[in-house]
Amino acid sequence: MTPAEMRQCVVDIVGWFEAKAQTDTVGASEDEIKAFSRRHDITLPLALEELYLKTQGGLLWFEEKKMTSLQEAAKLRDEIKDNNKKKENDNNNNNNGDDKENNKYYPFANDDEEDLLVVDCDTEAVFEYDLYSGLGTKLSESFTDFIETYRNLLLADHFDYFDDIGLVEKVGIQPNYGK
Repeated sequence: MTPAEMRQCVVDIVGWFEAKAQTDTVGASEDEIKAFSRRHDITLPLALEELYLKTQGGLLWFEEKKMTSLQEAAKLRDEIKDNNKKKENDNNNNNNGDDKENNKYYPFANDDEEDLLVVDCDTEAVFEYDLYSGLGTKLSESFTDFIETYRNLLLADHFDYFDDIGLVEKVGIQPNYGK
């Protein structure tokens, strides 16, 4: 996918939610995103940066998980690191829990039950993630593939949108995010 096509995916996704929620979105500035990346020593996938330029979380839903703001993601990243440290200490591992492995996952969406969607910022693969049990199912090989498939499902009317609940899959449709 070209950068222009990826940006169009983002425009389509944000536009779909603005129309369904009947609201406008406000994005983060490029400076905010760059400062966040420097402060947290992480490089976000370009497609995710584009999403943040259009909306600062809150409005977008990935099924039942709401997109996080940069600030919410920072807190969730700290929780991931803390939980990994606890697990390592429980396993009598001498690793301090602050290595690159714990830093590469960026939580871009979450629900009320501590279930997350994360992107591996090294490979850009998208995974389910539970704060307590860790990494789960791989949903897509790349974040770009993930949002392209997601956009296609939205525009094909595969979901219903409900305020404060998110998206509900229409009967008989099983999303596949480009595994």
